[in-house]
Amino acid sequence: MKHFDLDWTEVFRALAGWDAVSVDARRNLLDVLKPSATVPLKVLSRDLDELVASGLVSASPTRAGVAEEHRGFVRALRAMDRQCGLFEDPEPRAVAGYLAEHLTNEETAALDPDNRNRFSYGGVNRGVIADLVTSAEWIEEFLACETPDAAAEWEQARGDGSGPPRFKAREVHDATRRLVRALVPHPEGVPLRELPALVPGVGVAPLAAALHAALRYLLAYASLGETDLEPRVGLWPPLARRLLLPEPAAPQPVEAAERFHAAFLMEDMTAVLVDASAEPIRLRANDGAIFARAKQAIEARLVGLPAWAEQMLRQDADTRIEQAAHVLRALGFAADRGEAGQSLHLAPTAKGSRWLVLPDRDRLAALLEPLRKEKEKNPARWHRVAAEWGFFPFRLDLATAKDGLDLRASLAGAFLGLQDDVFFPVTGFLEYHRRTRNPFLAARETGARAHRTAYGRRMRREDWETLWGDLLFNFLVARLAALGGVRLGRTADGHACFAITRIGRYLLGAADEFEYGYEAEAEVIVQPNFEIVFLAAAPKLEAQLARFAERVGAGPGVMFRITKASVLAAAEAGAEAAQVVDALRDASTRELPGNVERQIGDWFSGVRRISMRPTILLRCPDAETAARVRAAGRADVRPVTDTVLEMRVSTTKARTALVRQLRKAGIFVDG
Repeated sequence: MKHFDLDWTEVFRALAGWDAVSVDARRNLLDVLKPSATVPLKVLSRDLDELVASGLVSASPTRAGVAEEHRGFVRALRAMDRQCGLFEDPEPRAVAGYLAEHLTNEETAALDPDNRNRFSYGGVNRGVIADLVTSAEWIEEFLACETPDAAAEWEQARGDGSGPPRFKAREVHDATRRLVRALVPHPEGVPLRELPALVPGVGVAPLAAALHAALRYLLAYASLGETDLEPRVGLWPPLARRLLLPEPAAPQPVEAAERFHAAFLMEDMTAVLVDASAEPIRLRANDGAIFARAKQAIEARLVGLPAWAEQMLRQDADTRIEQAAHVLRALGFAADRGEAGQSLHLAPTAKGSRWLVLPDRDRLAALLEPLRKEKEKNPARWHRVAAEWGFFPFRLDLATAKDGLDLRASLAGAFLGLQDDVFFPVTGFLEYHRRTRNPFLAARETGARAHRTAYGRRMRREDWETLWGDLLFNFLVARLAALGGVRLGRTADGHACFAITRIGRYLLGAADEFEYGYEAEAEVIVQPNFEIVFLAAAPKLEAQLARFAERVGAGPGVMFRITKASVLAAAEAGAEAAQVVDALRDASTRELPGNVERQIGDWFSGVRRISMRPTILLRCPDAETAARVRAAGRADVRPVTDTVLEMRVSTTKARTALVRQLRKAGIFVDG
């Protein structure tokens, strides 16, 4: 070690002098005096007498310096000062700086027992080592060494080979384990002078040796307090707090004061496809995203999420629209047409048009079935292409993995272990499963695990817990909530909760059937003036009515108006008059006005469909030339007039073939 390789029994003795001086004098000493140098007396000015009286400083008639017997002590204090405030405000990057301050490159690199991160581009990857030594496993593996031989083996795997083993001596081994355990309940650190009282029965010499060993192997850290400049020793504070956490209990049911349920991804896809059916949706040439103006029009058709649900799901309208377009493409319901910079647009396919007119339940089933039938047990790895629409809405950022993981079964087990339609807190659910029901941690016990990320960083237990918690939340949002597999809720005190539904069980393979429809959620009235009034929020009904009515409001009251344009847009998307009328009857809590029903029928009765296609016309100077062209082109051309012919097939290949035949006949094409 650069600064802490000293006799810590001398440090304990020197503490009395440090305690005898004021904070201002301490700061003056640390800023002005280097351990082996002297300064003029005037530099210490008002603090000189106090420092000399403490025994820390000696003075001649003209100069003053650190007393020779306390130079090691002051050197250690100055090093602690450079890491001042470590216990008050522990920043994640501080450990890498601490390593650079106190350990040599060789000592730092050796801390990685498998030597995979010994050097990086000519130096030590201190960030990777910092992650390693601040993990709970770093402390727990040492504390598990119940004998000096076991501790010596632990040390040998992490030492650079310089010096004798520290833990081979039983009194040092025992004292270090006691010291580390005693420091756990003190994430704020313990004043150095209080260490003997913290581990009663341990002599000063074994305690000094134990502290020296603990500092060398990052089992403990030393720093000065920010305000009092008091030397303190402790574990890395976030690690100490982590070790103090109790085992999480299984999540308990809660009461949801507010609730929301809709397969909003399916509804969003419907909204996008309805707009694309009415008019192709223009796409940006640089990234293929939908233009902002088109998104504004689509946004009016989206299921309205409560503000608390939008915050929980982290889904704004822009994200939802792009995700809907992505899934439409993945399932073949829509496709990009045209070329970048030349009318690139999103248009429905024949498959998408058929999907659009299906009942609500069947449209949702078309999304669920591919996920249910997928055979993959685990998501694609970082270097493999993931399915465009698959069971897993994520990939694993892991470089290597062995057999033994079945994350599909683990995800299903986590959610299927909950009671139907009973709300559980999101935070409690994630905390319980990431720490106590973690498939990555379970697989580690058998060696069936991935060791590192795609970028070579060693995975700690905390990383596995974070990873599993993130995967659970991602699946909850992107699959279960988006497809109606859970009801979302918020408790009276504002905490997010959820309840699994029959749809969720169907997706996870625990149910053979499900229902999804628009049962009356609130009183809705269709008025003779073609306005639709909502007396309370009903998001699923809003999504359905938005297909053939224009949104005019965003809350209880007049929310939609039935217009000729909105009805014709629905007709263009494939809807029929009976479907629109039936939907209005089902939604309205009062009888549908007769004038509304008749007018909708009249609008639909005027609907006609025609075909439009590009063609190539051949203009001939006279009828004789036209006859020669027909003879050369045979079935590929047909007459429009005596001198105008049309190509039946207007592809480039067909045009080239015709030009070739005409050239042989002595007829040449101009332009």
